[in-house]
Amino acid sequence: MRLAYIVYDGMSWLDLIGIYDPVSRLKSKGYKTEITWEFCAFTEGASDQFGLAMKPDRVKQVLKGYDVIIVPGGVGVEALLAQPNFIEWLKGAEETPLKIATCTGSLLFAKAGFLQDKKATTHFRKQDLLRGMNVDVVNQRVVDDGNIITSDTGLAAIELGLYLCEKWSGTEARNTIQKEILL
Repeated sequence: MRLAYIVYDGMSWLDLIGIYDPVSRLKSKGYKTEITWEFCAFTEGASDQFGLAMKPDRVKQVLKGYDVIIVPGGVGVEALLAQPNFIEWLKGAEETPLKIATCTGSLLFAKAGFLQDKKATTHFRKQDLLRGMNVDVVNQRVVDDGNIITSDTGLAAIELGLYLCEKWSGTEARNTIQKEILL
């Protein structure tokens, strides 16, 4: 299973790490040893609003061949919504079987056309904006609508990560990983 984590300037690390930490433990604990991931970006680097930065594995490369794409939210989302080149790049993941967004990352999915006829959630302060993009907004922490899964906030990203552990490897995996990260 190949995962692509999308990183960008203004992202929330909590939104990313909330999923990354439990999902990466699926591999380290032996539940899903074939899982691999890459950090993909449209720019040479990615940092949050406070300056914490990383260098992505792949830059401006086509988002094809992944089984899962994961897009975190953050204050940088609104700027990306106005960048047609970024949205076109993100649309390259259209064929990806499973698309996951945390918090306001769902707004990027809506702009890319991934949420048509789908239920989704986002940060409570951005739900009206998502509705305005013709999305059926559900006020839940985690919304699974087939090939699209969304969570409402950065804190819910941890819940989403644990949800994915159970979805991909069962209740025992989820419970073991949850005990490790939440004790």
